[in-house]
Amino acid sequence: MLKYINLNISQQKLIENELTLNQAIFMSWLKKFSSTGRMKSIHIGGQPFFWIAKQKVLVDLPILADTERKLSYNIIEPLFEKGFIAKEIVRDGRKNLTYIRLTQKYEQVDPSFESFNEQPFDEKPKDPPKKSKKEYISIDSKSETDVETEFNELWKEYPNRQGKAKALEHYKRQRKTLTFDFIKQKMHAYIAYVNSVTWNLSFKNGSTWFNSDIANDEYEVQDNNQGNQNNNQNNNYNAPRLEDYQKNGGVIFD
Repeated sequence: MLKYINLNISQQKLIENELTLNQAIFMSWLKKFSSTGRMKSIHIGGQPFFWIAKQKVLVDLPILADTERKLSYNIIEPLFEKGFIAKEIVRDGRKNLTYIRLTQKYEQVDPSFESFNEQPFDEKPKDPPKKSKKEYISIDSKSETDVETEFNELWKEYPNRQGKAKALEHYKRQRKTLTFDFIKQKMHAYIAYVNSVTWNLSFKNGSTWFNSDIANDEYEVQDNNQGNQNNNQNNNYNAPRLEDYQKNGGVIFD
């Protein structure tokens, strides 16, 4: 969690553009971290677009929302509709990733954005700076033995322990971009989700789950009381609270 939130925002412009303070906080956060070189980015039409890990936002800025869905619906999508952020959907292997960037319109509420936005960008992004060990520990700084020890800890907790050898291979690949704490958090969320549903849903084989899109998959715990009352209707879900599954730190983005 960020200890302090520093804004250089015009309240009058927020009112004129019908923006909320939380939306302003998110844009200020995006401005700050998109300039660090630590976010996964692509260049489209000479402009940089950035992929954000929503869980990272929730960890840094828990004041904004308590679920990824609320973050999207209450913060990101309204800003896109008002023209303060642009987005591009890019196919990455078997999944679609949404990349976003602040538009020049953000300068209306943050005058300092002009100098930031005028920094030149190369068509090919530069290599990101070396990441501090305090930010995350990737497989590059872990021995094979350490990574296997991590995996074994998770494997003992996973309910359907089928395909361990393949699951370990997938885990090593996942650890190149995700932290142990983040993967563990996602696994706990998945377990809670499967245990909460009212229909007969089995846990995926371990080799299948560790090969899934762990970074982007979202699991929403069903409200069983409401679900029982609406078996023939669309169920309303409450996403698992982040604090139930997370450890301090642990979420990264490149």
